[in-house]
Amino acid sequence: GKTLITGSYDKTARIWDVDTGQQRFVLNGHSLLIDCLTLSGDGKKLFTGSADKTIRIWDVDTGQHLALLKGHTGAIRCLTLSEDGKTLFTGSWDNTIRIWDVATAQQRFVLKGHTAPILCLSLSEDGKTLITGSDDKTVRIWDVNSKQQRIVFKGHTSAISCLTLSSDSNTLITGSMDNTVRLWDVATGQQRAILNGHVAGISCLKLSRDDKTLITGSYDSTARIWDLSPRPKEAVHPSTVPKK
Repeated sequence: GKTLITGSYDKTARIWDVDTGQQRFVLNGHSLLIDCLTLSGDGKKLFTGSADKTIRIWDVDTGQHLALLKGHTGAIRCLTLSEDGKTLFTGSWDNTIRIWDVATAQQRFVLKGHTAPILCLSLSEDGKTLITGSDDKTVRIWDVNSKQQRIVFKGHTSAISCLTLSSDSNTLITGSMDNTVRLWDVATGQQRAILNGHVAGISCLKLSRDDKTLITGSYDSTARIWDLSPRPKEAVHPSTVPKK
């Protein structure tokens, strides 16, 4: 796209024109750092989550502030939007996940179960399944319609820092501060594989569209590329290996 949006520790979000490199809007409103943001599918609405415990909605074309969402009692750590743009899901340091109606900016439901801050979350493409990762070392699967917790994944020995779903939503991949990446069966909650190699916590991960290649980033200063077919294998690009 031609628009880049950034959130910062300076409490602002900024909208940039990629072609010119020029800043179009500075979005002021949050009183503490912005830790997460997402765009609506049509690119017209921006959602920002902040350490000030609030979420704000903005008009991307005008930079206008549209709505303020209040309810969390801790910093907002992560958020995601449903495919149709009507429902927002937020995770917080207050140990809860909250579901919001975008049109009315009202809170619809609070999901409780985690015993520590929510650090990451992901929504299935059909919008029926929400997956959350926490500092409590667990991953939880929630049924969006019933608002009930379905499965608790246990195995990691430290905080869950990032996660993603396969394209068919059958496989969950999680990264943790325990230095490992794990693959899980979504239907049963069973662990399928552990990917070892990083020597520090996992900070981010990305799965290719065909689900065959996984890329992970770590606090060990490397990115690693993994072949997930037919069994997990690691292929570290030479440029990612720290010099001794």
